[in-house]
Amino acid sequence: MRAQARPGIEPIDVSNYDSIILIYSLWWGSIPMPVATFLENNDFDGKTIYLIITHGNSGYGNTISEIEELCPTAEVVPGASIYCEDIPDAGDQLAELINSWNMGNK
Repeated sequence: MRAQARPGIEPIDVSNYDSIILIYSLWWGSIPMPVATFLENNDFDGKTIYLIITHGNSGYGNTISEIEELCPTAEVVPGASIYCEDIPDAGDQLAELINSWNMGNK
């Protein structure tokens, strides 16, 4: 992470999607390096990226600005920041949030 290494990941083609739900856990206030690889390897021009994160104590940390920097032509929408101990009980909250995004209407 200190070296900003980008691990190889399986390619994921997002070209047929207008909206992407990006779910990740915080790594010391930043996006995980595999997430950075994913964002750098895809074209998010005109897409909306909805964020759901888990964390130990730092909310979104620096991740919103990091994603906006990696995907400057995408709309980045913070959705849920879930504390690690609350994960087991977050199902209803997440279902309500995802339904509120109305992604089927875009």
